Amino acid sequence: MICILENRIQHSSIRNKFFCNQHRVFNLEESCNNFNCSSPGRIWLKWDPDKIQFMPSFISAQMIAGTIVYGTSKPFLLSIIYASNNQEERRILWDDIRSIDPNGGTPWILMGDFNCCRYPSDKLGGNALHQNQLCEFNNLIFDANLTDLASVGLPYTWYNQRTDNPIHIILDRMFVNDAWMETFPNSHYVIKPPACSDHSPIVLLPGRQTTSHHRFLFKNYWCNSNEFWFLLISIFSKKTPGHPFTALCSLLKQFKLSIKKNKWASSHLLADHLSLLQRQQDRCLNLLGSGSNLEVISQNLKSINIQLAEASSQWISWIYQRAKIKWISQGEDDLKFLYSKIRLRNYRGIGISLSMSNSSNSFSDAVKETTTHFKELFNPPTQHPFDINLFPAGVNLEKSSLILPPNCPHASDISSTLNIPSNSSITYLGIPIAHYSPKLSDFAVLMEKVIHKLSGWKAKTLSFAGRLQFLRFTIWNSIAYWIRGSILPKTIIKHIEKHCAKFLYFGDTSARRLHLIAWKNTCKPKAVGGLGIPSLSTVQFCYTCSLIGRLYNYNTPLSLWLLHNYISPWKPPTTKASPFWKYLCKMALEVKEYFIFHITSKAPISLFWDHWINGKVINEVADMLVLHNTFSINASIAVILNDSGWNLPLGLPDSIRDYIAAIPIVASNEGCLVWNYGLDNSHRSYANFLFRNDSLVSWHLFVWHKHFALRYSSFCWMAIIGGLKTVDVLRARAWLLSCAYGVEWCSCFTVVPWRAVF
Repeated sequence: MICILENRIQHSSIRNKFFCNQHRVFNLEESCNNFNCSSPGRIWLKWDPDKIQFMPSFISAQMIAGTIVYGTSKPFLLSIIYASNNQEERRILWDDIRSIDPNGGTPWILMGDFNCCRYPSDKLGGNALHQNQLCEFNNLIFDANLTDLASVGLPYTWYNQRTDNPIHIILDRMFVNDAWMETFPNSHYVIKPPACSDHSPIVLLPGRQTTSHHRFLFKNYWCNSNEFWFLLISIFSKKTPGHPFTALCSLLKQFKLSIKKNKWASSHLLADHLSLLQRQQDRCLNLLGSGSNLEVISQNLKSINIQLAEASSQWISWIYQRAKIKWISQGEDDLKFLYSKIRLRNYRGIGISLSMSNSSNSFSDAVKETTTHFKELFNPPTQHPFDINLFPAGVNLEKSSLILPPNCPHASDISSTLNIPSNSSITYLGIPIAHYSPKLSDFAVLMEKVIHKLSGWKAKTLSFAGRLQFLRFTIWNSIAYWIRGSILPKTIIKHIEKHCAKFLYFGDTSARRLHLIAWKNTCKPKAVGGLGIPSLSTVQFCYTCSLIGRLYNYNTPLSLWLLHNYISPWKPPTTKASPFWKYLCKMALEVKEYFIFHITSKAPISLFWDHWINGKVINEVADMLVLHNTFSINASIAVILNDSGWNLPLGLPDSIRDYIAAIPIVASNEGCLVWNYGLDNSHRSYANFLFRNDSLVSWHLFVWHKHFALRYSSFCWMAIIGGLKTVDVLRARAWLLSCAYGVEWCSCFTVVPWRAVF
């Protein structure tokens, strides 16, 4: 399809067959114009009927709008604009655009010459644009919920062709709605150089098309449809030979395919029906004010209200069902503005425009260049030298606290002299800081926060999958912040995990019921039969391993201070070492064989305490014990390194020199300490280390497949583990009770109800 604006063709010329043949673009061509609305002509549309179908629905002096059907793609609304230079006439155009706005899920694109700008920066040269000249156009864009389509090519679309007072301005552009971005997420347009006009031609490109697949979902409101029950009876009334289970699977598959072929299976039909009833209701309410046919209008209004209540009930049922299944990603139904912004984040038009502006760049290169640009823009180099002039307001003494030892004799005098209140402990960003070892009372704030979140009204409305996501993304992130700043006592960890287990399986932290699955079996990787959520001890272990890697690979104040005071985490800690460092040294010894050192010129590796010699320390190599006579016990490996390579003392034996020289030196920009030979340095790899001795289960790929739904896969996992409240599980528990207490369980059926056990 091609659109020609400002063609200045008279209406009489279009009736001339010779003129039409001379201006033919396609072999089989159809056209549409507004020559009868304006003289001379403004808009002339031409298209190939073999490829697309265009059905005009609105024609005026400044706009032609219609529906386009292209192959198997979803039909969309196209509006061609050629706005007038007069502001009053443009206001008429803005009202026409508002009137044709498709409020449903129809994709909509507007393109053409709007003869006005959105921003003052859209004009280069001449008189500057005032904000008053931009308000009406921006109000239209906001009212119609439109978005600028990504563009490639020239920055401006119109040039006045003058050299003394040149003016460049953006007058031609394209706008789309949210439904367009969902249907054509990679679409964009190209602004090409002008040939015979002062306007630049713009070309719409669809981009790479992607098809999204989703799993079949049964909608509960189908049960209120007569078509559903008629289809159900017609399918299951057939007699199928073979095994009953095979026949049932065949009938269910036929039933699913038959449902997909019907229009009533889609929720869009229900939404359209609801919108139609609302419009009919508004029309009846408006007619009531006229006073004519009051009885007929009242009967129609009553009938519409009944249908509207039924449709609203079905729609609420669908929204509630969808919110339970897609609790994290979908949420509520009325946050349309928020989800339009979320969909806009997935819109790759900006990245496409960057990559296509230079044909030699790929999409990944464009993303890397953009990321580097914003890193340099928002992350300026830090100022290392401390300058008191950076704090012109001085130190705020009212918000400061002073920590003094408990046996300080002049604590009150020091506090009054400095005018700073004295406390036994302070909190920084919620974490307590004190000179003594943390007590259980210091973690009371964390316990209250976790219990409050688990017992809140939002958490009580969640399904099992929702509770699992709530633990993984809300509770665990809150606790992980404390783990990074302190060591949680085992009592606190046990208490928190007890409440989390009750919340996950029962939805109530105060419930006293029978746990069919142990929490330690729940907090395992999926490959070894767990649910995939880590325990608090696992999270603490992962952060400790990550900290060990950061001590050697990143030059931070924390790493400089710790290595200066303690030399190495593999050096035995002294009695005066902090509990945190003792815990870190204990974890470092457990994972010693998985941490591999790579020698670099600036690596802070300890010469005698770190296992940098092919996984061994110097004390484990007999020939190298002579190095103790040459260097200090706390020396760094830098004493035998320089920028060019190894710099060993001349007095060393040749065997030692050859042994050390055979160790390769890597580039200085790489990390000197890697996990598992650098294959995977993620927290998942650290967690798998704890379960390395557990055997893999053969069914985890069937439960947690590529396109698994958390709601159904979690219940399948519980069924395999034995966590569902089935009769078999109850019989197994009853047999154990009868062996333990020596009574027959069958005689207790009349005394103990089933739900009391659980």
